[in-house]
Amino acid sequence: MHEPYRLKHLPLVVCLACCLLPCVAEIFSSVSKMKTLPRLERRLLTKFEDFLQTVHREDGAADELRRKLQKLHQWNSKIVKNTSIIECPLHAFRLVKRLVRQWSAVFKLADDVIAPSVSRFKEFTNSTREWLRTQQIWPTHADLSGAATAIVRLHHLYNLDYAPLLQGHFLNVTSKPLTSLELTYVTKAALKLGFICDAKGLFSALETLSAGFEGERTVARVQRLRERLSDLMIGSMSECEHNNSISTPSVSFLASEPEQRRKEAVRTLYHQMCRKSMQAAIVHGSGTRCYLHSTQVPYLKFKAEVVNYDPYIVVFHDVISDDEIREMKDLSFGKLSPSTLAVAQVAHEQQLIRVSQNAWLFDTSPVVSRVSRRVELITRLSTRILHQDTHAEPYQVLNYGLGGVYGPHEDSVRVPRHNGNENTPLLRNSGDRTATWMYYLSDVQLGGATVFPLLGASIRPQKGTAAFWYNLKHSGEGDVRMVHAGCPVLYGDKWVANKWLREVGNVFTRPCLLHPHL
Repeated sequence: MHEPYRLKHLPLVVCLACCLLPCVAEIFSSVSKMKTLPRLERRLLTKFEDFLQTVHREDGAADELRRKLQKLHQWNSKIVKNTSIIECPLHAFRLVKRLVRQWSAVFKLADDVIAPSVSRFKEFTNSTREWLRTQQIWPTHADLSGAATAIVRLHHLYNLDYAPLLQGHFLNVTSKPLTSLELTYVTKAALKLGFICDAKGLFSALETLSAGFEGERTVARVQRLRERLSDLMIGSMSECEHNNSISTPSVSFLASEPEQRRKEAVRTLYHQMCRKSMQAAIVHGSGTRCYLHSTQVPYLKFKAEVVNYDPYIVVFHDVISDDEIREMKDLSFGKLSPSTLAVAQVAHEQQLIRVSQNAWLFDTSPVVSRVSRRVELITRLSTRILHQDTHAEPYQVLNYGLGGVYGPHEDSVRVPRHNGNENTPLLRNSGDRTATWMYYLSDVQLGGATVFPLLGASIRPQKGTAAFWYNLKHSGEGDVRMVHAGCPVLYGDKWVANKWLREVGNVFTRPCLLHPHL
């Protein structure tokens, strides 16, 4: 559980020693931030081009730099007019690779070759680096690794064939085949994730692709990967023939199983449900019943779709307007920072993966206050935010990154309560998270479903809708059936806004019952 009053985010990504560009916060974990990179690169190109106007054309090194910039300008022109293509992980990976590697080469050429012979150039490159640093969104080698990891994770979880990727195809997107360098990054990512079988197939393709090259760097890269893969493959061949399918256990069976076995089963079910949700024709899960939901205002009703009855999960349609969504995104964008987790309170902490950035929005603007009031009207649960004994938490607005994912977890604080860890002011004063309200602030072309592995329920994101469920039984105990997860975003830019409603302010609206299983 996040504590919005005491958030501590990782402010910087550690740069490699050889990196010639400024060290800034990670970018790959927010697709919307990545969409701003082409325009930032255009401004950087303009700075270099304007400065080179003052350099004599007879200088050979300056001419080489002009040629590099011209090529970068051509690539930039293709993407700056249509940044939505960055929603494709392959295009995003190549954008990050270009910004990291090609611009490192530009700065190196400027520092090592041009600066010694052209006065003022060193001063220019230093001031340009400082300018980039102030922008706080230029990618690093860590982002390049993260982008490659996203591609591998998507292929592995969704059982996608790597053959089209090698030819430069990702779903319906077609581009140039992967280079040996790009394939090296992807193979390393598979090894890092522990997907030995994926890495074995990718490395075989890399050896074939690199056979015609005799460069020392290429040969060294392949040899290092061969040695790492050889060590890991010992005793692992049988894993390459594993079967991902398992019979779906019942909720009662899983609830009675030891914690570790339940974690493993939940994770397997999570993978299965993500694959099914991508193929499903129904937009919002089971859709067992649709009705008009009454509110405290007699004439105000909302379209509702029941996804699951016991426990109750419902999706409300058309509950937030495009203008309200735009306002919430605008208020959040400048505050986004990489998501962090207190893993001790997550039931499946060992398997938890999160690729997103988040910001906290309090009810200080008219728009945010209005959408919170709407939550209160629909649920009849208090959304008041107080310094003490708060009834609800501020909105946690999330923008997911490349392959954006949130592994199986619970919103309730069942685990820290079981461990006796309830000493934080937020827990002590406000109790557990009674319920979750989740606004979907964007459409997602493929992937990104919210799934409940133990219930067989799934919700595919649609802009303007909201999901609602209770995290606790009527007895006040955490409901382990409510474990849920966000499937990896296969293609798209996913935005959500979570509102957690606390026990203390809602004890009379949803009173506790004495029976421990209700």
